[in-house]
Amino acid sequence: MKKIFLLLYLLVSVSTVFAQIDSVNVADNQSAVVYFYRLNNYVGSAVKMKILANNEPVILLRDGSYYAYNAAPGEYLFSCSMGRESRLKLKLEAGNRYFIKCYFTSGFWSAQPQMELMNAESGQAIIEGGQLSALEYEEITMLKPKSRIGLTFGFGGGGERIPLFYDENNNDVNLSTGGGFNVGIKYGYEFAKHFDLSANCSYQSGSLTPALKNASASFRRMVVTLTPALIIPIKNNDYLRFKLGAGPGYYGFGTMDIDASKAGGGIMKFKYEPQLGLHASTVFEANFSDRGSMSMELKYYHVNYAFTEHGSTHYPIEVKIDTPNGSGVDFIIGYYYHFLKKKYSCLVPEKLKTGKGFGFLILRKLFMEQSFAAVL
Repeated sequence: MKKIFLLLYLLVSVSTVFAQIDSVNVADNQSAVVYFYRLNNYVGSAVKMKILANNEPVILLRDGSYYAYNAAPGEYLFSCSMGRESRLKLKLEAGNRYFIKCYFTSGFWSAQPQMELMNAESGQAIIEGGQLSALEYEEITMLKPKSRIGLTFGFGGGGERIPLFYDENNNDVNLSTGGGFNVGIKYGYEFAKHFDLSANCSYQSGSLTPALKNASASFRRMVVTLTPALIIPIKNNDYLRFKLGAGPGYYGFGTMDIDASKAGGGIMKFKYEPQLGLHASTVFEANFSDRGSMSMELKYYHVNYAFTEHGSTHYPIEVKIDTPNGSGVDFIIGYYYHFLKKKYSCLVPEKLKTGKGFGFLILRKLFMEQSFAAVL
């Protein structure tokens, strides 16, 4: 008998809690409901819009979705910032519903967020039309990611050219020991608002200019650089920035291959000792989301190589082949993934700030099996 009464008590308690959950999503005389919605649109469809209310997170709004936000009456500043910030100031009244259309417009570097207050008739028709999916609450991080990792691709030119062949017009055909095509991987960490440190490992290779049909040559090497940089935000935001940096580099596995077998010559390989060099770079960075960014970099580097007989098939008789100058200027494009820390914050609806909402928070914590920060 005691077990039956205990079971009935638990059922009543859980029903009461879920009734409180349902009542949060219904506008009454003590609260207002703001509907944020995004229509299906190709522009910015892969990026979630982080909606803020008075600088506190509300929801990450996906493409083709809506979210019902319950709020106490009062003045609110709703915003969404991604390079350019969109703001909407409203005075919410109890018992009213508000509909805010959120979308992206095309920008030069990234999509620009927009927020627009719609009339109740059109907004309600869109919400009830069944074309948008309803979003539930999810934890939102307000911490800026510090770490990133990504791929880099680039090309460039060297400062010194070594004439190896002549073409049919008696013009020099050159090989440069700087520049060429490069591909690499980069890791970076922001220690402070204006200080960044990155490490890059890349493969670089240059070939004959112009190319010949009956002969070929290349110079390839591996490069590891360390770059401390000064961060300069554009218009005081973190979405568009410049990074000015300089640092050391390790230039190893230098190899020059020459194949003149089809032109009546031979095949030669020259190896070079690892060398240390210096570089300086200017980077333009566009953070198109919390998790991703792209960059364009102009980098100058200075290094001199020295021939080694280990692994070489011939001895050089030209000074430019014996001690080539590997300096050059590269243009590099990078795409990066940003690391986010698992620390959350959220807005607590006004009804849940009373003691009645405590059971809801405890029950959610048990069901979701994860903790989150909230102010009661």
